[in-house]
Amino acid sequence: MDILLTSKLNPEVLNLLQHIERFQENWNFQAHLSPDFYADLKKTSIITSAGASTRIEGSTLTDDEIKERLNGLKIQKITSRDEAEVAGYIDCKEYILEHYEELEISEHTIRSLHQMMMQYLSEDLFPRNQKGAYKNITNSVVKIDHSTGTQEIVFETTPPGPQTEVAMLNLVQNFKNFISDKQYSALEIIAAFIVQFLAIHPFRDGNGRISRLLTDLCLLKHGYTFCMYSSHEKVIEDTKTQYYVALRQTQESFTKNVDINPWFFYFLKTLKKQTEYLQNKATPISAGTLTKKENIVLELIQKHQPVSIGFLERQSKINRATLKAILTRLKQSNTIKMEGERKGSRYWIHEP
Repeated sequence: MDILLTSKLNPEVLNLLQHIERFQENWNFQAHLSPDFYADLKKTSIITSAGASTRIEGSTLTDDEIKERLNGLKIQKITSRDEAEVAGYIDCKEYILEHYEELEISEHTIRSLHQMMMQYLSEDLFPRNQKGAYKNITNSVVKIDHSTGTQEIVFETTPPGPQTEVAMLNLVQNFKNFISDKQYSALEIIAAFIVQFLAIHPFRDGNGRISRLLTDLCLLKHGYTFCMYSSHEKVIEDTKTQYYVALRQTQESFTKNVDINPWFFYFLKTLKKQTEYLQNKATPISAGTLTKKENIVLELIQKHQPVSIGFLERQSKINRATLKAILTRLKQSNTIKMEGERKGSRYWIHEP
């Protein structure tokens, strides 16, 4: 990991880094003004993240299908591998969001998260003695041509046994050494930690999912609290090709001229997408300037935008005439914007 930090950062990487840091500094946390809104945003993020992170690895459950199976944040009856993997991911994500302040970045934490994530998989799907344990088989990253059945090794991971154990020991120790070094941004250290973790691939299965959980844990521990309200997993799912290209470019440089820039650029672009999502969802509301009904309408738009007047009427139980008056006032104050005409009209939060 230390050699990754010798890379000279590109200007475009530095610009993105400054954007993320500025957003965090200005992040206007308003949970005390609207606790229900932020609680719903966090719950939505957990479900979206679990669906996206498992679909990246081949699961087929949609977010709506996941919601149908949930009671609170628990899948009550697990009948398939996809359900088992989503349930384990939700448990881990919820645990991290609740306990990140006391959790250490350590081998114990990493292995415990893996065990928690794999807990619902039966023995025939994943060996019990490999849950929370480092791999006992080779697990190089391969590309499979399903039309011919041929496999191509994309990246050679660290061999199992002592080499993986030493690599993980060094990885965690390097993270602890560098994260407090003021000559580096915390985001650079976190990005280097994640790309090296994926190069080691310490577990028999589930390395990608664990890397995304560790991303959240590292970000939260180092002050990037906005990430608990938006899903970086969803951004990765939507840009999966770029994700793998960036990983491969940086990992292939390990044996040449080491260059963290491709991966770090992608990593920061993912965070920027999260900030854009939150700027859209969590536009600050001035306390005391809106009526109770106006607040109800505004929170519905924030949570579900874009929305129709019909949706707002059903959800708010406010009659159509009053609702039209509320929407007119919110538009006039530039709090919301409308696109489309008549039945096709949709309402969004107005971005300054």
